[in-house]
Amino acid sequence: MKPPPPDFRSPDFLRRHLRETFAFYDRRCVDDSGGFYHAWNDDGSIADPHSRDLASSTGFVVSHACVLRLFPDDERAPSWRAAVMHGLDFVQRVHQDADDDTVAWRLRWEAGQARDRVVRSPVLARCLVLLAQAQALLAGVRELRPQLEEGALALDRLGWDAAQGLYLDRTMGNDAREDDADAQPVPGLQSLNLIACEAMLACHEATADLRYLERAATLAYTITETLARSTQGLVGEADEGVRPATASTSATSLTAQPSRVPSSVDYTTAHQFAWVRWLLALERRRPNHPANEQLVHRARALFAATVQHAWDRAHDGLARRFALEEPAANDLRHARVVDGTQDHVTHAHAIAAAALLAERTLEGGYWDWYDRLWEHAWEHLVDRTHGGWYDSSSPQHERLTGLKSPPGKTDQEVIVACADVLSSLQRAPG
Repeated sequence: MKPPPPDFRSPDFLRRHLRETFAFYDRRCVDDSGGFYHAWNDDGSIADPHSRDLASSTGFVVSHACVLRLFPDDERAPSWRAAVMHGLDFVQRVHQDADDDTVAWRLRWEAGQARDRVVRSPVLARCLVLLAQAQALLAGVRELRPQLEEGALALDRLGWDAAQGLYLDRTMGNDAREDDADAQPVPGLQSLNLIACEAMLACHEATADLRYLERAATLAYTITETLARSTQGLVGEADEGVRPATASTSATSLTAQPSRVPSSVDYTTAHQFAWVRWLLALERRRPNHPANEQLVHRARALFAATVQHAWDRAHDGLARRFALEEPAANDLRHARVVDGTQDHVTHAHAIAAAALLAERTLEGGYWDWYDRLWEHAWEHLVDRTHGGWYDSSSPQHERLTGLKSPPGKTDQEVIVACADVLSSLQRAPG
């Protein structure tokens, strides 16, 4: 007989699960020669000691900073702080190139030397670095504030378009030739500004500087209101109306305003739930602001539409992507799943979004979703033997990779989601 699931709403469970997830990487993730190891088998052994990915390099900084912030008196706290500084040093010294001011997305780290640097999407890269710096500052590494402020200014110079209220990226370095078959695509406009909004919220929390909060509010309005009007209020990924700039194109010459309803609109499920979280964070931090009612309304609408169209009714769990197509491109009743893969990022964001909406609205239906999402993740995504979460599975819950964590995955989203739910429970009345 299968044991009953834990009480997912219990603060004790959330703290324990956060620690158990982090423990999969703790101690053994630090590479003394530089940065962190980025590829992990299920049992915690290192699958590839040389691959380095910017998302992992910054993600491990975020996860260490989050645990340090929550457990500052733990005997491991000095080691976590050292790991934060170790990781940021690698980002600044190795990922960033002082000669041309680029940031490498991927590289090979062998014998203390970086090889095969892949450079692309400079604005998104700087957003990830800024987010890591802000989380470290929140964890008490106060000496990072000058670097954070310099990073925010550099981000503005590189990609901010004040007229449109968005950051815009451009290809460069390895991706400069559009006909290069090996070039990696520039991430979508929405994806970039999703990370930028998270970074600005973290910068505001770390510094109390209202400039960062207002920038986050501008980004959220542009993405979830202005651009979402052409896609029935959801945040679309495909055919977003912006052509990424090349190194010879000015970002400010682009337009972020969709001129038509696309014939096919893709939605990334995790991103809808992430915007729910950022909208509610904005509402909490600007009490009595006249836009707050609309922020909550948008968050509720995003959550409702996303669970309606992404939930797999045959197998349970959330699909990674769904779409609308003509003639139903303006009718959410006819959405269809285009990628049924179930991944850890989607479910972590959804769990946190459900808890935050339950706190804000006091409606039990959101707690029902929270429990349902946790039960599914506990059964199919959490590795209860070795710790950590599996990366992804098929709709039938079959593993899609032999790696627990390929480069780019650090379980940062799970750790931060648990921390957000803990904070929500502490704010809740009673």
